Amino acid sequence: AFKSTLTRLMNEYGKKHNFLKKDDSFQGEDVREGLTAVISVYVKNPEFEGQTKSKLGNEEVKEAVTKAMREELKKIFDANSDLVKAILSKIMSTKQAREAAKRAREMVRRKNVLQNTAL
Repeated sequence: AFKSTLTRLMNEYGKKHNFLKKDDSFQGEDVREGLTAVISVYVKNPEFEGQTKSKLGNEEVKEAVTKAMREELKKIFDANSDLVKAILSKIMSTKQAREAAKRAREMVRRKNVLQNTAL
């Protein structure tokens, strides 16, 4: 819930502050790069997802975390537009670096294919 809420919220603010075009969006890895967060939730009957049991699966907890986090972050972001712009700048540079790395990988693959076909 934390990851998806943070990503959705940063996409909203990215469009609002003209960091993103209408159809563009940040990926979760762009938003979370360099971020460390701890969320402590006490649940009577916890249900965990997956074999590693690292993700809490209670739907009511997801809803509560999403609602609380969204409300609190919106308060902070609405009161501090400079903070939002600084965060969005960092996320934007991460997005651009990810896209540049992807283009570089694709160019290397194309180059290798061309070299292999010439043999």
